[in-house]
Amino acid sequence: MAAPDASTHRQRTELALRLRRHVAALEGVRHPVAAPERHRAARDYVTAELRAAGLAVDLAPFRFRGRTYHNVVGTLRGRDAEQPYLLVGAHFDSTASTTMRAASPP
Repeated sequence: MAAPDASTHRQRTELALRLRRHVAALEGVRHPVAAPERHRAARDYVTAELRAAGLAVDLAPFRFRGRTYHNVVGTLRGRDAEQPYLLVGAHFDSTASTTMRAASPP
């Protein structure tokens, strides 16, 4: 079996570094009541990353238990209108009792 070429190794290394950066930016409590500043920071981080990837981003407000929150909606127009849409979703908040220990691998 042939060894992967240098570009593949470099791409994997760069991907690993990017993933670590994302985890570092989003780990920990991000609950809208327990840590509202971290919740907003996570929303803003996801928004900025989607925009950097070339997506149009909107914040879609919704109300829950008397408070307004925002879903982050990123749109990337396809080249072929006849092809089906692809929807990717994620949850960027946490529970109020999430701890750094619980959020980190053992």
